[in-house]
Amino acid sequence: MLLKAVFDIENNRIHNAKKERIDKQYYIDFTVTRAEVSDLIKTAEEFNAHLLDFTEKVGQERVFEYRQKAAKLLNE
Repeated sequence: MLLKAVFDIENNRIHNAKKERIDKQYYIDFTVTRAEVSDLIKTAEEFNAHLLDFTEKVGQERVFEYRQKAAKLLNE
């Protein structure tokens, strides 16, 4: 939620990938294919790359703005 609320980073794909991982790890009513696993890994790698790129490009002014935004959300 913080990624979207503070940084305006879309995280639906990684959220869905996490849900899929939990379902496949803890429930037994379906099978897992190599293609599904590869797709989830690719999604995670792309998300991580996006976050790394974001953090490398953010400047001090934006860091201050993000801190203020996060503090405001946490105090509500």
